[in-house]
Amino acid sequence: MDDATFKQLQSMIRIHCTQSEICDVLGMCEQTLNSRLKARGYKNFLDCYQRHKAEGKVSLRRMQWKSAESGNFAAQKWLGQQELGQREKSDTIGELKTQATIDATKLDTETLEAIAAARIDTD
Repeated sequence: MDDATFKQLQSMIRIHCTQSEICDVLGMCEQTLNSRLKARGYKNFLDCYQRHKAEGKVSLRRMQWKSAESGNFAAQKWLGQQELGQREKSDTIGELKTQATIDATKLDTETLEAIAAARIDTD
């Protein structure tokens, strides 16, 4: 595997492409990919993936940080929640809202329509 192909592989790992996707793009089977990575000093694809996937996360975090610094409120809010443990306070006092998870595949059309109508009335 030449240096240009290896850089392409690293770029795909950074955006968390799957081994199958990488093989398709590089035009080789998984066995060939593994043998070429062994020649570069990796145990196999997973070893290479583990070593390089954090680089993509760091790049994404950098972009989020820059976005927050440039005034993107959504990015500021998300980073505040993730990094500073900030949470929104609920101003609703005395009102209880509940949520339920329903397997819609087991409901008939009439029940689904009633649920949809009830949801519209509460929004």
